Parts: sequence; C-alpha cells; structure tokens
Amino acid sequence: MKINEFITEDANNISKLKTDIIHQIKKTSDEELLDRIYTVLNKSDLVSRISGTLERDTDTVGYVEELTKIIIDTPGTFQEKYEFIDGFPTGYVDIKLMLSGNRVKFEELLSKNTFVRKVFDQLKRVTFGTAKGPGEFALAVMSPSIRITGKGDLNIGDDIIEVKASAGKDVSSGGGRLGTPGLLHSDNVESIIVKNLKIQMSKVMPDGNLSLKGLIALTSNTKPVIRTKLGNELFSYIFKSQVPVTKLVSAFSSGDVDQTKQEYIKTNYALYQQDSGFSGIMLMNFALGELQYYRDSEEMIKHIYDPGVYIISKDKAAQARQIISQVTLRPFKEPPLVMPELPATGKGRKKVKTKDLTQLFVNYATTWGRKYGITDPSTIQFIAQTIIDLKQKGVKNSSIETKLKKIIVPMVDQIPTQPVRERRANFESVRQRR
Repeated sequence: MKINEFITEDANNISKLKTDIIHQIKKTSDEELLDRIYTVLNKSDLVSRISGTLERDTDTVGYVEELTKIIIDTPGTFQEKYEFIDGFPTGYVDIKLMLSGNRVKFEELLSKNTFVRKVFDQLKRVTFGTAKGPGEFALAVMSPSIRITGKGDLNIGDDIIEVKASAGKDVSSGGGRLGTPGLLHSDNVESIIVKNLKIQMSKVMPDGNLSLKGLIALTSNTKPVIRTKLGNELFSYIFKSQVPVTKLVSAFSSGDVDQTKQEYIKTNYALYQQDSGFSGIMLMNFALGELQYYRDSEEMIKHIYDPGVYIISKDKAAQARQIISQVTLRPFKEPPLVMPELPATGKGRKKVKTKDLTQLFVNYATTWGRKYGITDPSTIQFIAQTIIDLKQKGVKNSSIETKLKKIIVPMVDQIPTQPVRERRANFESVRQRR
C-alpha cells in the first residue's frame, strides 16, 4: 500500500511539475530560455544526427560520443545546431586558403557562421589525452575533407600534414617539436664534446644545460680545425648520418649563432620529413588565432621564435625531446614597405598604362592600408590611383606617405560609400587646405 502511495504521489508531483512548466512557458518571452528547453526536449534527435554525421564523414569514430557532447553543449540555438549538421557535407573550412602558404586567421579560415566558430573554439584544445595534438580534432570536425588517420596528423587529398600547435594563452608559449623523442640521437652528445674539446663539462656547464648558442660560446676560442672536427662528429651523430650536415657544420665552424640555429632547424626538418614522409608542416598559434602552412623549412624559419634546442639537458629524461627543434608561430612581421616608382623617360615621367605596373601600386596600397585597417577593395584601388596621380605630379615618396596618413586615414569611414569622383574631389580639397 505504501509503495502504491509513493508511486501515486510521485506521479501527481510530475503532473503538477508539467503543468507549472507549461504555464511558465506560456508566460515567458525569454528566447534563450525557450531555445534551451526545446534543445533538451529534442536532444536525442540532435545527438543521433550529429553522431551519424561524424561516423559517416570523418575519422572521428572512436570519439563520436565525446565530440557530440561538446557540440551539443556549445552555446547556440537548436536551429543553429541543426544547420551545422546540414552544412557538414561541404564543411566549414576554406581548404584552399588553409594550404595557400599565407598567414591565415582562424576567423578567415572558417565559415562566417557564428555557431561554427563557437564549435571550433570549444574543440581546438581537445586532444583526448594523447590521441591527437591540439587543433586536429577541431579541423577534422569542421570539414569532411580533412582526415586524421593514416600518416601524419592531417590528410587532405594527397597532402600529408604535420600540425604543430602553440595552444597556450600566451603568444610565445611553446609550440610543437620537429619530431618525437628518438628521432635524433642524444645519449653520447656530452662524451663527443668532452673528447674533442678535452674539458670537464661540470665546470663549463654548471647548470647542466647546453644550448646551441652555449656550444658556440664554448668553442669560441677553439681553433677552426677543431671546431670543424667537432661539428662533423657531433652533428653526424645527432642526425644519425641520414641527412647532409655540411652546411650546419660550416655555420657552426664560423661561429655564426643565428646561421647555426637556422641550419640546425633545416637539418632537423629534413630528417623528420624523411622519417615520416609529410608534405608540409602547419603551425597554429591559438593566442594569435592564426595558422600558416609551409612546404619547406626555409620559409618556416622566417616566422618562428628561437627553436629552443638544448643538445644537453639537465633533465636526462627530457633530453631526447629537448634536442629536437621547437617551432612556435610568432606574430607576422610585414616586410619593409617600399613605394614603387614610375618608369622614367628622357622627357620625364610618362603616364602609367601598364597593367603590371598598376598592380605594383595596388599591392603597395594593400599592405599600406592593412596597417590602418583598410581592406575595402575599392578603397585600395583608390589609394593606389591617388599615389600614381601624386607621383605623376612629382610629389616625393615621403610627402605622399604623409598626405595619405593625414587625409586618407581620417576619411576611411566615408570612403567605401563615396563615388570615385567624390573621393578624388574630397581628397584634393583637403590636400589643398593642408
């Protein structure tokens, strides 16, 4: 009897709760609350659709349940989540842009859909332990064209891509290494140095660490022939005699610290590529919100921080890792901006009609405008033509730069909506007043 009473009482409570909820829903106009309720009531359908999509179109099968939960829990409306699933067959990543070799912001890479970007933010640091590195699951979920099985971290068509992410909150926080422990030899580094330099390492290396820069300082007063001999033996050992070390040895023998670091990275990259067969390396920096894809080490070196290499580490357990170059994408530095010149003739300058030359001024205007947040194509064209007009009048480069700063920049908010003739008239009137 008591059991039946409990059951009856519980049923009555549930019925009352339903009535109260329905009453409150009828009264409320809180869109966010209503959407959350609707999502909860339809959660099973949403889960099945997301799970089915992930199992069918990506290599995330072993993590479907966890990934589905992350997507479900991402703030957004029920409609946004359904639209996210519906758009999945074509994906939300601009693959061509990602592999262009240019610096790409995450917001440029992804669809402009707000919910898509929220999902990416929720997923970008997800690794499921050591299953994958930061960013890899996020990209795989965002596009069915990106696979995370097989060789490398990501597979896109025929491209095998290694991803090295700096996932910390600081821009300069450590990135990935060019290989895993064991790729480079490290056990006998100290004994090779001791043998060639005939020194006691405990005296010259009191803290137990020796970087590439420290090694060069250690050999600064050594005869070139000894430095060359040490370099040949040491670097041949570290890189297992599997890739050429001639340029690295030459840089080390000359005592050039920066060149030695660069050649070390190149040699490390070459062995890593030979070992794993990747097509290129993609560096991601979460604090910057940017990534860049590289097909060769030469270009990559221009855009990373100091490689953070210790050929001897006081932490012996970490030495096999710390001897490998660390690569962290640093903020992009615009190359020096040089204003193009008009072709000169014996009778002075002539009007520019050549398409290629005009494009040079457009390229200049694009880079110049980026510094001031100017990206509108018609505005860029206007700036380029303005520069050409001023140069044809014989105005000096420094004066042109000054005029652009004083006149164009303050007019930026108006320029996109102004007809070209009006822009030129406004520019000319302001220029004359100045």
